[in-house]
Amino acid sequence: MNSFEKLPDAKKRSWLLKSSNVHSPSLHGPLIAVDEPGAERADPAYRDVLLDGRLRRSRARLNPDLPPEVIEDAYRKLTRSDAPSLVERNRERKRAGLVHS
Repeated sequence: MNSFEKLPDAKKRSWLLKSSNVHSPSLHGPLIAVDEPGAERADPAYRDVLLDGRLRRSRARLNPDLPPEVIEDAYRKLTRSDAPSLVERNRERKRAGLVHS
């Protein structure tokens, strides 16, 4: 069991709620494309689901009361999975309390 899983459900929900309300500015895709000065995307075909830099910058700002290792565990749960299919990855996240039905 990792640090995120050890948190009480209320703390997990608080972290997820704060994370879902990230107030990053909306920018036109080509302005943050791979070869642009303000590049935030890693994939030139725009298949990035998450903008990693924005997520990393926001997580500590949104959760100053949580220890860094807990925030990192939650980040890993959001961004990595051993599940072989998208359906299984979604089930994993639901079981972990990272998504709501």
